Amino acid sequence: MCPSIGNHDTRETEENDDREQVMDNLYLRERLATEEAAGRASLGPGLFYRFRVAQDGEFVCIDTSKEHFFRRGRLFEYPKHQEFLRCAFPPKADGGIRWRMPFCHHPPYSAGPRHYNTDGMDGLIKLFELGGVRTCFSGHEHNFQHSRWKGIDYFVSGAGGKVRLGKPDATDEAHTESWAPTCHFLLVRIDGDTLTVRAIGSEADGTLIDITRFDPAGRPIEGPIKVPAR
Repeated sequence: MCPSIGNHDTRETEENDDREQVMDNLYLRERLATEEAAGRASLGPGLFYRFRVAQDGEFVCIDTSKEHFFRRGRLFEYPKHQEFLRCAFPPKADGGIRWRMPFCHHPPYSAGPRHYNTDGMDGLIKLFELGGVRTCFSGHEHNFQHSRWKGIDYFVSGAGGKVRLGKPDATDEAHTESWAPTCHFLLVRIDGDTLTVRAIGSEADGTLIDITRFDPAGRPIEGPIKVPAR
């Protein structure tokens, strides 16, 4: 399991701090100790790490949470983590990695209906743009959303168990391409210069299907989402 930390694991919106339980239950300090020594992870405070997927892909976990002891902003702004982020998102192609994919709990862009564009993400978005990132994955809002802005596709996948049925009402601000109030998971496939994202749900009998999405005007959209490499 490769988790990211969210508001349910911190004191940002929850009464109890579950961050330590996440770190302990998944043996993250033990698993990432060697990676931190090599510069591929940054722990305490926050959870940051990256790992390769085959030859062309790398996932980068970013801690976008807030904590009471760091009042300047979100934990990715904590000075200790700056070197990790600079290495994770170099301004030029690095080591043949075609697909560098950040994932985090709070979405840079979200149209709601409860959680909207996350504040304090400008510096992170700039890193993505300079580092040639093509797609970013997050949660927080309990629905499916796909946004596209400045050549980057942003996916919100927060309806694995609980669904928020209200209609997003800030699609312009979130640069929304499509959304869906449906339980789902994402299936991502990389084939050379194309990354394909499918939002998978199920019929009443358990048959897996691609969910129907809707554009901001309410028109239905079906089929996978294609993300081209630059």
